[in-house]
Amino acid sequence: MNTPAEANPSLIHPLDGLEPAPAPTGSVPPSFAGEHPAAFAPNGHHAPGVEEADWWPLAAALLRRWVWLLAGGVLCAGLLFEVSWHYFRPRYTAVAELVSYQSPNVEEVFHPRQSSARTFADFFQSPEMLARVSAKTRPQLAPAALARAIRWAPDHDNEVLMVVANAGARQGAVDLANLCARVAVDYTKEAQAREATEVNQYLSDQLALLDKEIRALDEQTTVVTTNVAEPTVVSPPPNNPGLERLVERLQTMREDLADLLSKYTEDHPLVREQRQKVALMEKEVVKSRLGLLGAARLSAPGLTNVPVRMAATRGASDRWDYELIASKLQALEASRLNLLARQQGAQLFIHNPAGSYQILAPATPDKVLVKGRWLKVVFFTGFGAGVGVVVAGLLVLLLELLDDRLGSAADVRRVTGLPIIAALGDLDRLDAGARRHWAFRTLTALQSQMSASPNHGLVCGLTSSAPGEGRTAWIQLLAEAACERGFRVLTIATRPTSPQWAAMEEAAPEPGAAAASPPAPATNSVLHTSSLLATPTQVTQKLMGPEPQPHVHIPLPGWVWNLDRRKQWKAALQHWRQIDNVVILVELPPASVPEAVLLAESLPQVLWLADCGRADARQTRHQLETLRHARCNLAGAVLNHARENPLQHCFPRWRPA
Repeated sequence: MNTPAEANPSLIHPLDGLEPAPAPTGSVPPSFAGEHPAAFAPNGHHAPGVEEADWWPLAAALLRRWVWLLAGGVLCAGLLFEVSWHYFRPRYTAVAELVSYQSPNVEEVFHPRQSSARTFADFFQSPEMLARVSAKTRPQLAPAALARAIRWAPDHDNEVLMVVANAGARQGAVDLANLCARVAVDYTKEAQAREATEVNQYLSDQLALLDKEIRALDEQTTVVTTNVAEPTVVSPPPNNPGLERLVERLQTMREDLADLLSKYTEDHPLVREQRQKVALMEKEVVKSRLGLLGAARLSAPGLTNVPVRMAATRGASDRWDYELIASKLQALEASRLNLLARQQGAQLFIHNPAGSYQILAPATPDKVLVKGRWLKVVFFTGFGAGVGVVVAGLLVLLLELLDDRLGSAADVRRVTGLPIIAALGDLDRLDAGARRHWAFRTLTALQSQMSASPNHGLVCGLTSSAPGEGRTAWIQLLAEAACERGFRVLTIATRPTSPQWAAMEEAAPEPGAAAASPPAPATNSVLHTSSLLATPTQVTQKLMGPEPQPHVHIPLPGWVWNLDRRKQWKAALQHWRQIDNVVILVELPPASVPEAVLLAESLPQVLWLADCGRADARQTRHQLETLRHARCNLAGAVLNHARENPLQHCFPRWRPA
């Protein structure tokens, strides 16, 4: 069966998780039912596992303000959800494929240098190409946006070049990919047409040079023809295989020279080197022919006088020069025909270029890849929730650090420097049984700390920092518990002299005072006389007379506590303390009132009551300093409206006693 404390979390047991006051020397406080078996150790040493950690107030503040954390997380998550939902759109990816293409006539006309697909991919991503594509997009996209939306990727075999386009719409991605493919193909055609134009111009220049050489050779042929002697004068030299080979080599070298002239200019090193070879070979052919001609002249019959031989020699030389010029003309004509063929091919590429790439597979809507936005939206929303919780937590911790109010047992212990003897939660949430149980345990704890033995009486005063912190409710509950345990109970309620402080005391609500039921009239006697301090025997008669009352209450409102009155107060307390088994509970004014200090000087023990979430730390320090200067015996501190530690009752089996 659950105890009242277990049934109601508002009930905070005295000594649970709180540091007790030092026990009297030579005595060991006994444990009692329902408490930790080793809640107290001899000589006031606190058992491990019971003391509240210093970090708990901050953690408790976060738990108390969990609504703030939730609100911060929801607010920030909603904000990032809205931003990410509008920023991250569904992305559609379309792919168009280009294939490398070379016309069969390209090699004959251009002799182009082969470029890899990676080179074309890098070029197609250049600012020039992005500007071309940007000019044709509708609506027009900036080149920077195109650079993020377009990616060129060559295939593994470097024959296929893919353009990958990303857009916020399916058809937009398809149109963008196909547009980039068309622009790339058109650019290669334009580049090929420009190259063909340059080749055509070069070939035209080469043809002009060849025509000039051919005209010069034609003129030489005319001159040589007029000087050729009669064929009967000198017989042609006999056939010579060596001369024929030289002529064939000369013809081959002239053809090579013509090929070089179709590719390079006259100043090119290869062209000049080939011309030198041709000139040397022509000299060799001339020398060989002259040698054969001389041999034929010496062996010819009838050629005995010198003039005739010289004329015959000159005629034969002119005939051989004619043949040499004719062979050179033949080579130049062949070169000219080759250049004309290449020029015609170049002109075809100028008007109808084939390009280096052709579209292999255009992008189509059915092959578009869709990349959703939910993953990013969910990620950023969760990230926003975490950031919101962290920011709200930091705000809560900042407010907690800047708050001067005492909010936990650790705060009260640090500020007051007193051990925590007992604590009470929200009294309004406790039923009568739970209040009786708490009062019994609290009175037992107080007796263990401030009484020589559990069966002896108790004399103590109770004060706080400000009015309305719950002193009256504590006095009433402890008085009821003392009556139930068979003690004679004397409660004294003092009020400040100043009308201003008296009005504040009456106006300030006492937490739990209405919930704490007053003793029944049959067992309670209230004495309203101003002579009680001068004649304390009246109270003794009420407690020990023929008709003893278990509980006597003395209100002392509005007295001027001068020296004589303080002497009477001290003497009366000394007299009442002699009563056997008496519990005297004095409700002192707030410590900010001078009367509280004057009254507390005569009490053997004083308890400090702190209302969690209400008591101010700065005022508490100043008031306690005043009480200590007055040499008041501060036995410990008690908490009102104490907040329960949610982790206090977790894993009780594994927590040390």
